[in-house]
Amino acid sequence: MATVRQAVHRARKHVQARRRHFEPADTATAARIIGQFMTAATTGDVQGLLALLAKDATLTTAAAKPWRLAGRWWERSWCPHGS
Repeated sequence: MATVRQAVHRARKHVQARRRHFEPADTATAARIIGQFMTAATTGDVQGLLALLAKDATLTTAAAKPWRLAGRWWERSWCPHGS
């Protein structure tokens, strides 16, 4: 139970800090990115979706072993651009 309380405490502290992790995009840029995302997502263009991610984007999960998604195996920590 103490672990859960600690996790909640840290989450509340993080939310209350309200730190910006990035600068918001302007309306035109946001519309362009959303359009590209929707096109790639609805056509199954995985490479198009990956192209929208930042070069240093990383997927991190709590999964202990690889899992299958979108026709390939994914590891616990993954970078779409190979670094």
